[in-house]
Amino acid sequence: MRKKTAMIASLAALGFLAVSAGPVLADGMPPGMPDLEETLKARPAPAQPDPAHMQGMAHGKEQMHGQMMQGHRMAMRDSQDQDGASGMSHRSDGGC
Repeated sequence: MRKKTAMIASLAALGFLAVSAGPVLADGMPPGMPDLEETLKARPAPAQPDPAHMQGMAHGKEQMHGQMMQGHRMAMRDSQDQDGASGMSHRSDGGC
């Protein structure tokens, strides 16, 4: 009896594998399923950034840095005027 049960279970498993592997082993896609290659061809290519836009962004970055540094220099001058000397000269070790 055990041999018969094992044989039936083995045949059932092989049958299940054969049915489930059918679409994978087929030459083409089943009707109604989109083809992967066609889907990839239909997708638009990602847009490349405009070089002029990128140059403008770089210029804006330089402007922003210049404004920040100007503000920093002005703040340092104001603190030197109020203290009479730079904050660095108050250190005993002579600097950084």
